[in-house]
Amino acid sequence: MKNLVVERAVVETIELLKIILPTIIAGMAIASFLYSLPQFRRVSNKITALTSFANLKSGVAVSAFFAHKVTALSILADMHKKRLIDDKEVIIASTIGMLPMSIRTTMLLLAPIAISALGLKLGTIYLSLELLSKLFVALIGVYMGRRCLTGGNIDYTAEVSLKNSLFDTLKQFCRVLLVLVPAIFIMTLLLDFGLNILSTLRLDASQFIIIATGTSSTIAGIGVAGSILARGEIDGEIALISLVVASALHRVVETLRHSMPINVSLFGSFGVRLAVILFLMNELACLFAFMLLILLITSNTV
Repeated sequence: MKNLVVERAVVETIELLKIILPTIIAGMAIASFLYSLPQFRRVSNKITALTSFANLKSGVAVSAFFAHKVTALSILADMHKKRLIDDKEVIIASTIGMLPMSIRTTMLLLAPIAISALGLKLGTIYLSLELLSKLFVALIGVYMGRRCLTGGNIDYTAEVSLKNSLFDTLKQFCRVLLVLVPAIFIMTLLLDFGLNILSTLRLDASQFIIIATGTSSTIAGIGVAGSILARGEIDGEIALISLVVASALHRVVETLRHSMPINVSLFGSFGVRLAVILFLMNELACLFAFMLLILLITSNTV
C-alpha cells in the first residue's frame, strides 16, 4: 500500500514539474535579461533620489541592494568603519534598502515562480503584497531619515556588476530545483497519506504543509501552495494567507541562519542590533501585507 502511495506521489510530482518548470526557467531568463538592460537601471537612479530625500549620504549602498544584499551591507560596513556614516544611517539605509532588494528578488525569482505556480491572478496579488509591504517599510525609513539625519555628500564610489545575467539565472534555477522538487514530492506524499495535523488550531493538512514548508523556504512554500491549489485541496484565499504567515515565520529562520551571522561579521557587536531591527521591520512588512490581504478578501477582490 505504501509503495503504491509513493509511486503515485512520484508520478504526480513529475506531471506537475512538467507544467511549471518550463514557465519558471523562461520567466527567470526573460526577467534577468530585462533587469540587465540599461533602461531598467534607471530604477536605481530613482532609489538614489529617494535616499537623498531621506538625508542619506550612503545612496550608493542603498542602490547596491539591487545587485546583492551582502554587497550593499559590505559598502555600508566600509563607510561605517571609515566613520563616514554613523549607526543611525546604517540602520535607516538598510531599512530603505529592503525595497530595491525586494524589487530585484521579486522580478528575478519570485515572479516567475509565483505566477507559474499560483496562476496569474493569485501570483500577481502575492507579488503586489510583497512589493507594497516593502515600500511601506522603506517609507518609514525615509521618514526616520528626514527626522534623524542631517544629509550631506560622501566621496565614495562602488561598482555593481550585472554581467553574465543568463549564467546567473541558470545557477539560480538549479538552486530552485534543489528546493522545489523535494518539497513538492514530500507535500504530495504527505497529502496522499492523509496527513491531519494541528486540528486544534483549525489548520488542515494543506495549510500546515504550506506554512511549514514556507517557513523553511519561500520558494518551496510557493511551489507547494501551487501544487495544493492544482489538486483542489485549498482555495486561493487560504493559500495566500498561509503564504503570508509562512513569510513571517521564515524571517525568524532567515535572521538566525543568515542575517545575524552576516551582520555580525561585517559590523561586529553593532551587527546584532542591526539584525534585530531589520527583523522587526520585516515582521512589520509581513503584518502590513496580512492587513492588505484581509482587506482584499473582505472586498471580494481575491
